[in-house]
Amino acid sequence: MTTKRANTSPPQQQWIAVAAYYKALSRGFTPHNAQQDWLEAEQELSHYSQLAPKKIGLITLRRA
Repeated sequence: MTTKRANTSPPQQQWIAVAAYYKALSRGFTPHNAQQDWLEAEQELSHYSQLAPKKIGLITLRRA
């Protein structure tokens, strides 16, 4: 499976790492799923960031 990796900043990477950890925790840390957990967390971050308002200076823009 080929996936496009997101360019992420350190805070985004930390969010992804924490989300992936909780995914692993929820399935009892079964082996061989770390990459899938990470990819799912990246997808969730992408989804949530599209929903969040974008701030530019003092103006907040919402995506339609």
